[in-house]
Amino acid sequence: MDSAGGIRSFIALELSDEVRRKAERLQSRLKKAGFSLGWVKPESMHLTLFFLGYVDSPVLESIYEISDSAAAGVAPFVMELDGVGYFGPRSNPRVVWVGVKEPTGALQRLYEDLAGRLAGLGFEKEKRPFTPHVTLARVRARSRASGLATELEKLSGEKLGTVRVGRVLVMRSVLEPTGAVYTMLHESPMKGAD
Repeated sequence: MDSAGGIRSFIALELSDEVRRKAERLQSRLKKAGFSLGWVKPESMHLTLFFLGYVDSPVLESIYEISDSAAAGVAPFVMELDGVGYFGPRSNPRVVWVGVKEPTGALQRLYEDLAGRLAGLGFEKEKRPFTPHVTLARVRARSRASGLATELEKLSGEKLGTVRVGRVLVMRSVLEPTGAVYTMLHESPMKGAD
């Protein structure tokens, strides 16, 4: 449910159905290993560019304009989902992810452009470097995560395929007992020269 403080939202890039199916198969392999993880539903998987938090409707209108402007300056590009990894120390991973590679630099430029424009509305860029990834799972019980890093390191070369990105999405996130439910609020087509 949205709070009195606005609509919980973020800016993201979508994945293809094919990549989501491959991610689901990868999740199934990890589930069989018996780790206590909170799994992201395949239909909810995406690449977050910027988490906005709770935003008022008038501010969202400005965010739509920012998204449109940033997307208009970037040509559609292809990103590759490649390699499984984790955030957190090796002894205690917290988040399991698939890495995202985009060799032309378009993804990084899009992120920097969005972050710069959003700063004008008071949204602070994260202190840590932008590490494009798609979250597969979050560790629920650390006591049952022993050996998880070792298992994930075996999958470091796993490739899930490529995704052609042609639009930026502003998404709503509603937290439910069964997990977050995402709906698209706005789409911004990429219009830069191909």
